[in-house]
Order: sequence, then structure tokens, then C-alpha cells
Amino acid sequence: LQLTSGQMMSPTGITLGNGTTYAAANTLDDYEEGTWSGSLAGTSNPNTTQTITGTYVKVGRLVTLTCEQWSLDATGASGQVSIVGLPFTNGSTGIGASVAAHGTASLSRNIYSQYSSRSDVMPRVAAGTNTAAFYCNYLDSSNYTPVPYIGGSMSNGVIGFTITYPTT
Repeated sequence: LQLTSGQMMSPTGITLGNGTTYAAANTLDDYEEGTWSGSLAGTSNPNTTQTITGTYVKVGRLVTLTCEQWSLDATGASGQVSIVGLPFTNGSTGIGASVAAHGTASLSRNIYSQYSSRSDVMPRVAAGTNTAAFYCNYLDSSNYTPVPYIGGSMSNGVIGFTITYPTT
């Protein structure tokens, strides 16, 4: 343990626990903050010319991404609203390959088709990918469906989301 210029540093990490036993699994030895850039995309026509930027905090294998982007131009994009190029691949493991991380999101009406029966837009990062695909819940059921672009001119759009998932 070193104390330099008022900062405490522990090159091998900080171990959490009861103070009498050591457990490598309880050692906090990886913390990182940064920014990332990806691209707004669609499943039918990607339109990857629109850059999306955000921030992340990674503690151990768990990463939380945030993004709030204004003045987006998604003109020409079609299919499902998605963002490609997240900074970390989803390392979820479990039964089957469909293990995914979910988060919260907000999309403006001039980016996606919003119907009166829809609410709860959310991003989803499937296991083994670094792409956030957006889904919407019908108010009258528990089904989530892909969020489609509205088509045509989609300038001055807004997108914001937060998602947490394990990395590889």
C-alpha cells in the first residue's frame, strides 16, 4: 500500500472480506472509466455514418454504459434501431446463447415508429456481441418487439440509454 501526493495506491488490488481470510475472488483489481464511440445502425439499412458517443465505468467484469446523444440524423436507416461498436462484448454465460443484458432507454419520436400501445423502450445486448438493439413493450402484454425506424427523413433525433452487463 502506497500513499503518494494524498492518493492511496494498491498495485495488487483491494481485498474485501472479513479481514482474517484472503480470497482472490474478493479482490477489486480492475477499475476503468472512459468514453466510447459507436454507430447508429439499422438491421435492414445500417446508415453507419452517424456516430454515437458515451461514457462507461468498468469494475471487474461488470461494465455500465451511458449515452445521451442529440441532433441525430438517421435518414436512410431502416429495420431495427441499434447501435454497433459498444466498447465491450457481452460476456454473459448461461443456458443457451440468448443470455442478454437489458437496460433503460429513451428515443425521440422522429427516430422510431411509436404506436400508442407501446411503451418501455429498452436496449438489449445479446451474449457474445457488442451491439445494442432496441426493443419496445406492448402495454397490453409482456412481449417485447424490435423498435423500427420511422423511415424517410429522421433529423434532430435524440437517443439516450444506460445498460449494465458482464464483459468477456
